[in-house]
Amino acid sequence: MNEKYKEYMQAEELVILKKREKLNELEPKKRRTKEFFLNVRQSAFCRFFIVRWQRYKALHPKGAELLLQIANFLLFSFSVTLWQYLVMLFLPYAFKDLAKTPFVWPKVDLWVWPDGTPATFGMFNEPVLYDSLGNVKIGGGLGNFIAFEIAVFTAQCINFPLQRNITFKSHGNPWYQALWYFIGWVLVSLFTNALWGLLNIFCVYWAFPNALTVFIKTNVTGLISMIVFFFVFKIIFNDEKSKPKKEK
Repeated sequence: MNEKYKEYMQAEELVILKKREKLNELEPKKRRTKEFFLNVRQSAFCRFFIVRWQRYKALHPKGAELLLQIANFLLFSFSVTLWQYLVMLFLPYAFKDLAKTPFVWPKVDLWVWPDGTPATFGMFNEPVLYDSLGNVKIGGGLGNFIAFEIAVFTAQCINFPLQRNITFKSHGNPWYQALWYFIGWVLVSLFTNALWGLLNIFCVYWAFPNALTVFIKTNVTGLISMIVFFFVFKIIFNDEKSKPKKEK
């Protein structure tokens, strides 16, 4: 085991040496940046993990590939969830005139709260919100629904190419894959919207601040989407399965 470790350590040192030899060919600014990252890579802490990762890849190539996919998948998924959260915080203000228009469908009263107000469920559940003075608050109504759909759609437009090209390194038909991704997104969105329609009953009744409501909404819907879409991606980004069958 020690001999193998030494072999991988020597191979890593050779890689760093070759990279250092190429530094003189770069412009001063780029050279300083590259040199900084090389110094970080050459530190004992980084070499410890790099060498063991290289050894693990050699011994368990499939396991290493899966771990790398999971790491990239989580990184991109959390990044687009953050994007979605920021869009949902500010975009509803662009539709503030629609905040006074309720958008609840199908409207189903589940129970009555102690103060006499009905607990209303809807797969799309964006009632009009009011502050203590009776003024319409931003963060509800049709305006919030439109902002949420825009946030989710743009997040998927960012997520799809990153997952396809970097996480799963797929070379299949992008239009075919995008079609199945869109179908999966619609189905998952219907489920997450229905779940949010139930959770939003409590957020509205307890008058959660908008930032907290958006945080709950993006994280709950994002977490479920993340779990489902990892397995969806494993299917649609399998190049052999994603290719349309040729007619004989």
